[in-house]
Amino acid sequence: MKIDLRDKKYPNLKKVNGILLGINHNNDDFLIINATKFEDSSVKLIDSHKPFGGKPACQLSLIMSDFYDKNGIKTYFTNL
Repeated sequence: MKIDLRDKKYPNLKKVNGILLGINHNNDDFLIINATKFEDSSVKLIDSHKPFGGKPACQLSLIMSDFYDKNGIKTYFTNL
């Protein structure tokens, strides 16, 4: 699974030791990512991302173990 962040959101999150919270309404689960612990090797920089009007973006590759169910229990699946 991948998520896209516009422009310089990811580098800014890393700089301020930020945490990213994402909610998946379809599966009733959520993710919490500590930006300082996310591996840069799984971040793809996109110069012109069509869904964001051609603006730059960062695409983060996630593993399903980054997700928690609605009870806060971590889910364990393999890479998608």
